[in-house]
Amino acid sequence: MSRGTKAALIAGTVLCTLATLPTAAQAAPAADSPPSKSHWLRDVAPVAADLHHYLEQRLAQVPSGEKPAVVLDIDNTSLATYYDEGNPVEAVLDAAEYAHAHGAAVLFASYRDADSRRSTTEQLTSAGYTSTGSASSLADTAPARPR
Repeated sequence: MSRGTKAALIAGTVLCTLATLPTAAQAAPAADSPPSKSHWLRDVAPVAADLHHYLEQRLAQVPSGEKPAVVLDIDNTSLATYYDEGNPVEAVLDAAEYAHAHGAAVLFASYRDADSRRSTTEQLTSAGYTSTGSASSLADTAPARPR
């Protein structure tokens, strides 16, 4: 086989390989667009699967007399805001109920504006969450540590 034929075969193989790779535009959605629901669920599933076990371990280690707190994000963490508006992410709701039942304060953090506090509280309550407060009140609800 001549040198030119070998070069053409190698170049052809490389070009065919490159042609089958997705471009950046095909491989990932634009930065300003959310992932697909199936992609989001794939991201949520492994974290949610370990959440209850993690809380069991952590809450068992809390010293007597101290009140632990669980701080949860709201949109697409506690509530499936983008994909199933108004409904909870079930694994997170289960974990919040477990934490609350075992003495932890359940607080919510969000970039939602202060004017939506009432409607946000209603959404969380309608979805089944029991809130101790918002993360902004964490300093007010956490007991002072003895010095």
